[in-house]
Amino acid sequence: MEEYKERNKDNIKKNKELKEIDKRKILLEQKGKARKKLIEFEKHNERPYFLWHLYFKDVFDKGGFDIMIGNPPYIQLQKITDEADILQKANYETFTRTGDIYCLFYEQGNKLLKPNGTLCYITSNTWMRTKFGELLRKYFAEKTNP
Repeated sequence: MEEYKERNKDNIKKNKELKEIDKRKILLEQKGKARKKLIEFEKHNERPYFLWHLYFKDVFDKGGFDIMIGNPPYIQLQKITDEADILQKANYETFTRTGDIYCLFYEQGNKLLKPNGTLCYITSNTWMRTKFGELLRKYFAEKTNP
């Protein structure tokens, strides 16, 4: 077997290089398709939503963000009934009707991080002592590494 490897090491090396080239071609094609969609989207004046998965495709290909910094909104979910129904159907672990939307931002932000990433939000600390904060406290204890 060693003799075979020695005699064919150039062919083996070429095969590895060809496989690597094929992988990179596929990656470039995927990125090219995403960029074409982005360019097409930019041609239109209408902006119904922010295509963050498309804009940050490279980040998600690498496992997520290293750090997220933000100031989520403070909105009581019981005051936005229709939107709260939609958020409840999205199956957030931290959702509670009496809660605040910033709790959902914590959960979503954590999901967008790389493992051991840093989430830094400017928020109220009411989740630490209120009934609606129980699910967020449980989420932090079980799903994060504070």
